[in-house]
Amino acid sequence: MIHTILSWIYRDIVRIIALLLLMTEMSCTPHQTSPELSLAAEQKPKKDQKFQESKELKPHEWAQLFHKAPTTKERQNLEDITKGPDNSVISENLLEMARKHLALGNFAEAESLYRQFLQKESQHPDGQLEMAMALIQQQKHNESFQILEEIRRHIAQMPSISKAYIFKYKYTLGLAYLMNNNEKKCRRIMTDLINQDKTFTPGYAVLGSAYYLNGKTEVAEFIVQRGMERGAEDPSLYNLMGLFQMKKRLLSEATFWFDKALSLNQEFVPALINKATLAFRQLQYKEAEALLKQSIQIHPAIPESYIILGAVYMKQNRPEDARLLFEKVLRRNPQNTWARYNMGLVTLFGFKKPFRALQYFEEAIQTTGFGEENIRWAAQNFINNIKNSDFIR
Repeated sequence: MIHTILSWIYRDIVRIIALLLLMTEMSCTPHQTSPELSLAAEQKPKKDQKFQESKELKPHEWAQLFHKAPTTKERQNLEDITKGPDNSVISENLLEMARKHLALGNFAEAESLYRQFLQKESQHPDGQLEMAMALIQQQKHNESFQILEEIRRHIAQMPSISKAYIFKYKYTLGLAYLMNNNEKKCRRIMTDLINQDKTFTPGYAVLGSAYYLNGKTEVAEFIVQRGMERGAEDPSLYNLMGLFQMKKRLLSEATFWFDKALSLNQEFVPALINKATLAFRQLQYKEAEALLKQSIQIHPAIPESYIILGAVYMKQNRPEDARLLFEKVLRRNPQNTWARYNMGLVTLFGFKKPFRALQYFEEAIQTTGFGEENIRWAAQNFINNIKNSDFIR
């Protein structure tokens, strides 16, 4: 039974990874590590001007508002800085440090620093928007919508405002809706942004994901193909095409698209994770393990790498190694449903402790959120079986 459940669960985890990509690789977070990753000039408002007027956003200018995830070398530089002496009592330092943690995927740390910064600069536009992104990443839906509503009220009160800032705000709001299972509102926002700029590849990626999560894979594929035709080459779109082929069980075609994404960016972690998931499904555990270790080395903050690697270890009869990985994820984020569910699996099948496993499954049901309806069903199934003593006799 464990083989069936694991195969099914990790076939579905690519959904989570698809959106992880969209919010890590294509967030509006400045990483401040190289010229091409620097902030647009308009993101530095004058001290007495929180929202400043700007020219209309021209086609292709959206690319100036989005910043790629840091490379391995850039990540190391950022990590060295964040581990250095604490000089964050000054507002500017708080904001810069928060941005560095957000770029590294340290969302809880970023949130804490943004909160400290916003206590001093309560209406700083980019600080508010980036704080919302940190909350969205942690699936803190109520808090993210509260700050986005506050931003909306500020926008409504301003006589003039940057079109670029409105663009970023709408994109962030669309992500918030998607992560809160409101694909309809997300689709409406992303369609509007694409209509403003037909080359807006992040919009195609999010819009395609919204349709995919709603079970409309053919529509999603059509949208992503349009994005590839209209915009620049983007690994996020190739990665999504790979997911669509996996959904249709076209495994060689899926591999083609994941490899194409990696040909553009060999450190593109979502494609590495999805390719590892594909290897997992094909029982190629050594290859999956190598790919996942590579993704962890590039971006250690992505929990899916650890969770799927834990599943690989379970297949290899290494329950203790799997348990350590799941616990590592839960220490970082106790609300991670995938890790808690898999702690239940390894406790039940690896350590033969059904009553302790029961607790993990019950906790997994309590924390299920975006894209995790299948976990709720699977966890409830195990709960029923344990209570009926199927795993005790």
